[in-house]
Amino acid sequence: MIDIMDTSKQGTIEATCDQLVTAFGEPTEYKTGKVDFEWRIRFPSGTIATIYNYKTGPAYGVSMDPKQITHWSVGGHSADAVKAVQEELAAFGFECVIDDALAMVGT
Repeated sequence: MIDIMDTSKQGTIEATCDQLVTAFGEPTEYKTGKVDFEWRIRFPSGTIATIYNYKTGPAYGVSMDPKQITHWSVGGHSADAVKAVQEELAAFGFECVIDDALAMVGT
């Protein structure tokens, strides 16, 4: 398992759950708390990223199918995590929208 100690939210992206599964494989599913799905990724560069929904799905009481979630938080040690996620999605032909100014720092 990838150690995500000391990571924090670096930005948010808009992408479908199916796009994330195509690019990063199946997520870890949570059924309680504030998160329904989470991906933990270590890129070849060594950058670590987490992708997760936070308070946007059924685990937090939002009435929807978790597969319909399109707003995702991206965590990591720096904004490089968001850039790596965006680049990987682009490699699969998916455009994702970065909708958090925090993620633009250092780009």
